[in-house]
Amino acid sequence: MGSEITENLRGAFRLATLASCQRYQPGISKRKSWLSLPRALPPPMKGEHPMLRCLSHVFMSAGLLLCSIKAASNYSTAVLSDHPVVYYRLGEANPAVAVDSSENGHSALYVGGVVLGQSGAIDVDNDTSVGFDGSTGYVNCAFDPFSASGATVEAWIRPTRASAPPYPTTQQLIAGILGSTALTFGRTPGYATAWIWPTSGRNGGSATSPGDWKGVQTAAPLAMNTWTYLVQTWDDTTKQLSIYVNGTLSATAPQPGITAGEQLGTYPLTIGGFGNLGYEQRFQGGIDEVAYYNRALSPQQILAHYNAAKGILVRSGILSHIAAGGGWNTTITLVNTSSVPVTARLVFRADNGGALSLPLVTRQQGVSQTVTTTQLDRVINPNTTLLIDSGDQMSSTVVGWAEVLTSGPLGGLAIFRSTPQNGSPSEGTVPLQSQNPSTMTLPFDNSAGFVMGVALVNLSAGFANITATIWDDSGNQLGTQAIPLVGDGHMAFVLPTQLPLSTGKRGIVQFQSTAAEGIAGLGLRFSPFGTFTSVPAILSQ
Repeated sequence: MGSEITENLRGAFRLATLASCQRYQPGISKRKSWLSLPRALPPPMKGEHPMLRCLSHVFMSAGLLLCSIKAASNYSTAVLSDHPVVYYRLGEANPAVAVDSSENGHSALYVGGVVLGQSGAIDVDNDTSVGFDGSTGYVNCAFDPFSASGATVEAWIRPTRASAPPYPTTQQLIAGILGSTALTFGRTPGYATAWIWPTSGRNGGSATSPGDWKGVQTAAPLAMNTWTYLVQTWDDTTKQLSIYVNGTLSATAPQPGITAGEQLGTYPLTIGGFGNLGYEQRFQGGIDEVAYYNRALSPQQILAHYNAAKGILVRSGILSHIAAGGGWNTTITLVNTSSVPVTARLVFRADNGGALSLPLVTRQQGVSQTVTTTQLDRVINPNTTLLIDSGDQMSSTVVGWAEVLTSGPLGGLAIFRSTPQNGSPSEGTVPLQSQNPSTMTLPFDNSAGFVMGVALVNLSAGFANITATIWDDSGNQLGTQAIPLVGDGHMAFVLPTQLPLSTGKRGIVQFQSTAAEGIAGLGLRFSPFGTFTSVPAILSQ
């Protein structure tokens, strides 16, 4: 019986491999490939074990689906996860105190012409902002967060005055430390500028001379009366001063030989103006969500903050295989361990990349719902779980994969299960793959009646060559083989069929893609007893 199952298994994968090649080779009719038929799988082959009915599709991995939708805001969570020294959301109703939402508790004071409770910058958040009158209003943080190793000043602004009056104003302070690091607006009308004040490498001049400061200006003017996300970073290791607009690098300038310092002594961080110091530089318009870090944030962190503010869903990972009907069902589990709600969208795709419609049962906080859909949107509350079950409602088996897009961090997995009419059920676990490696490695054991299978996925929209390199368990290289994959394509096979050098051996096989977008994959270990288990691939960056 075991040898019969193994032979049927090899036959099923041989068909899958041939059909996959036929489907994408020019001049070969799709009618020659049973894999190119609609989603329902063909009847089992004569003598085929019921478990093998879906084996040629057991491995599904996904291409990329670019999608963005609005979700509940996770902006403050994203900011706090990067540990700012201070973080002022500026959403208070109290006209005196601006609360520091960081773990450090440096509350600030509102001074002069400020108007609280204005519409906030985060359009999927109810938090408010502060309006500054450009004359007397500012926020005194009464704390100096300066660090010589680096700095990030982060804020949202809605300017209503493109330029500032002549000196001593000259420009409008968004947030910064006098004589140190500062983010300003309007020195050139409509432009924002990131500044540092060096302790070495200065151009000379007086405390009021622009020659003392090192600055970098945005590449283009900002929109007036519109919220814009601005970030200034200074990295003392790389000596790079940069400014970002709406999550994207706008301009950067190397500052060799410069060490940032506090040329005028110790002053507190202020927002909307430097205070009553003779060069107040008052800002006119709205300011919101100000944070200061004692290091330079990475471009990835800055973009993540912007995406969180806009409620843009980004890919958390891919579930590389789902199977439903004909004795198969898949259960997807998504878990939110954060402190805020997370919006999740699951997009289901067939093996040809088209939409896959599935009858689903969702279970969430004691409530069950039944829906047939190609995509599913849900909000998952903190410390709760969403279960999605494909069930076994269809007589024919359909297979595919799912991409998980979220507004914040989620964990998850999928379990696909085969329940044959005769024999023991088997199931495999599909991890939520969040990496896009160019290389993945799979240990294999093709001895004593066991057979290793693998699925490979090209995560690029364009063609890629996958190079398979095989080593035995003593570290001897057995050979290499090129495996072509079309854009967003996948191939599933047992190793002895596609890589005959692995027949009867133990070892590892490494798959490396030429595509920058990387590959995804999953392994399955089939036993001579008619059962299987999943084997996660070892991913490399």
